[in-house]
Amino acid sequence: MAFEAADVDDNGRFEAEFIYPKLTRLSDGTNVHVRDFPAPESAESSHRPVFLAPAWSATADVYKDTLRTFVQGKRRVLTLNQPREGGDVTFTDEDFMAIPEARREKVRTLLAAIPQEEIRKAKVFVESMDATGVNGMDAVAHSEGFVWICAAALMRPDLFHSVVSAGGAGLIGKDTMAGLITRFFKQTFVRPKYSPPTDLPALSKVVAKERRAAIARGEMPAETPHTKETVFAQLSAAREAAAKRGITELVSPDAAEQVRIDKITRESKLAGREHRRDAGTQRVLDEVKALSNVDLEPIIRELCSLGINVGLMVNDQDPVFKERRVRERFGTKEFQDLGVIISSAPGDHRTFPRRNFAAKAALSLLAIFDERERRSGTGA
Repeated sequence: MAFEAADVDDNGRFEAEFIYPKLTRLSDGTNVHVRDFPAPESAESSHRPVFLAPAWSATADVYKDTLRTFVQGKRRVLTLNQPREGGDVTFTDEDFMAIPEARREKVRTLLAAIPQEEIRKAKVFVESMDATGVNGMDAVAHSEGFVWICAAALMRPDLFHSVVSAGGAGLIGKDTMAGLITRFFKQTFVRPKYSPPTDLPALSKVVAKERRAAIARGEMPAETPHTKETVFAQLSAAREAAAKRGITELVSPDAAEQVRIDKITRESKLAGREHRRDAGTQRVLDEVKALSNVDLEPIIRELCSLGINVGLMVNDQDPVFKERRVRERFGTKEFQDLGVIISSAPGDHRTFPRRNFAAKAALSLLAIFDERERRSGTGA
């Protein structure tokens, strides 16, 4: 797909949504911050929304450049910060109404193999998306985010058109907690080697030279210094843009409601401080151990059977979830026949939020699914 960048900041919309996310309250009272970036005005109405599922403990701040690149791809883009507490892990019959009756028992069995923490996140996602009214979306998930996105797609296939893993967990088979932790630490001390197009460094130098010349001629303002005053001005501009879009009330509860929220939060902190102090480290270890035991192979097989496109983006230098092991499991004829596509890119496990070419590769993979459907006559 030829990537055509669109203006993402018409009237400051991107920055306004980034700084002032919408506050969505779940049925159990949990507050979730959902960022919903509108598509550029030049975007085609047929383009599906893209949801970005962050990695474990990561927030939207880590993915700001990736989100901007997705919007430049002329898509409406959504993401959320997963709350550390709250959400439900129990299932009712209503949770499976979107699944054909003949498949419901199998889906229940597959979900039983998913760690409860991932089920909780999947249900937070589903309820948050229901509040936005979005369905038939394309989801791009980084690392652990791919586990709860797959769980959500099993529960609510109507919400999804495609799911794409960007260095996703659960794709290399059964693992060990010690091995997973060791590989995460290993990447901290190794810098990935990239192979960008040969003309890219020269092009960037030309652009930088022309920019300096334009500043010298007075045709372009010099870079704004990063001071308290300039930051305040940027925030004020974003706040005004948000108000023009009518989202002020969504992100700023009235005074009485805010007092109530603050009171509940304060009491919760006091009541749970001792417990978190003792259980914090243990919880992290429990989650890592559970994550190391996740195997998404049967779930991906079922998602394909439910008509959801599956793409697996791997990085050639990822020490955490190695490309070789992913290809050994999903590069088989069985998964090729199911329509699973594996694409490789330079970089390691941290490349997706750090390099724009990774976000563009995800959009290209989604475009391949669209083109495949058009050729087969099944496109929406």
